[in-house]
Amino acid sequence: MSSRLPLLTLFGAVFISATAFAATSANEAAILKIEQAMAASQSAAEAMKTWDKDVIFSDMILPGETVGRDAVAKELQPQFDAVGHIDTKILRIKIVADNKIAFAYSVQHLVAPGKNGGPGLDAVFRESDGFVKKGGKWVLISQHLSVPFDPKTGKAVFDSK
Repeated sequence: MSSRLPLLTLFGAVFISATAFAATSANEAAILKIEQAMAASQSAAEAMKTWDKDVIFSDMILPGETVGRDAVAKELQPQFDAVGHIDTKILRIKIVADNKIAFAYSVQHLVAPGKNGGPGLDAVFRESDGFVKKGGKWVLISQHLSVPFDPKTGKAVFDSK
């Protein structure tokens, strides 16, 4: 398994639903559709179409937290550019939504080959997304990415499932 920390923020932009999650409401189905659209994206702009202009992005790498869609896009696009086709599988997902607020939690497995001799990425991570409905449309207002760590070594664990 190879990993490169600067590529970790790609996690927030790719999300392909391959799990048995069944939406029980129109709102849950709408959130799942947004997550699937983000998964199919191969650029920051495409992935962030439904992100609020004031989104809070909590990443696993420095600076750790970025506020604002434009600032996040500046961080994400070079990471998309560093890899080939991104392939992501949702291992587990849960979506809860009412008419104003929604939350999606998932465990995902991401594989992306490096470009131009750069390292690829093969990692399992956790993602939590918060949404609100603005003007009748769902927008992502917060995303938090994480991986567990081994307390014996103090190192991140990229292959836990």
